[in-house]
Amino acid sequence: MNGTIHLFRHGETEWNLVGRMQGHRDSPLTGAGRNQAKEASKLLKGENISTVVCSSSGRALETAEIMTAAMGNIAIIPEDDLREIDFGRWEGQKKADVEKDYAQTYHDFWHSPEIYEPLGGETFRALWQRSVGAFERLANTYPGQTIVIVSHAAPIKAILSHCTGRSMGEIWEPPVAGNLSHSVIQTKESGERFVHKFCGEAWMH
Repeated sequence: MNGTIHLFRHGETEWNLVGRMQGHRDSPLTGAGRNQAKEASKLLKGENISTVVCSSSGRALETAEIMTAAMGNIAIIPEDDLREIDFGRWEGQKKADVEKDYAQTYHDFWHSPEIYEPLGGETFRALWQRSVGAFERLANTYPGQTIVIVSHAAPIKAILSHCTGRSMGEIWEPPVAGNLSHSVIQTKESGERFVHKFCGEAWMH
């Protein structure tokens, strides 16, 4: 039996709005972010959702709660391995300031992630291992079921890159994981993964 995994990035947050880097730190959803979550819930209408898993960060949990409000008593399972990449010293700082003060490292983050060396944070290799590992555990734990994952840009792009055969160095290639971007991955009994929707865009495999 085939299984389906829906992936969503969390809604817009207050720090998203002002350009602050969040990572493992957190800020609440804006009014627009809450509305994004309500709208995104319509994409799941008619789906037989068995399980909802989200990053343990508050912004992902808040998004998941809004999205599942009309689903009855479905439980939301928090998962630390689905949290955003740890930005270390950059967390809470504005992107413009980080780009100015750490120009080469910031450039590597976006353009050469395979060689990016964080300042007290997390490498892309570490992020890839934990987020892809969490995805595979979920796919194997709920075979043949329809599950929802609510996470963040970097873990989502790592999971989708893994499923489409992209390398770590290609993690930021389009499509972009915007707030509440929706991806759909089908899992086969054989263990194969097929991406049907990649951050809101139809995907040919």
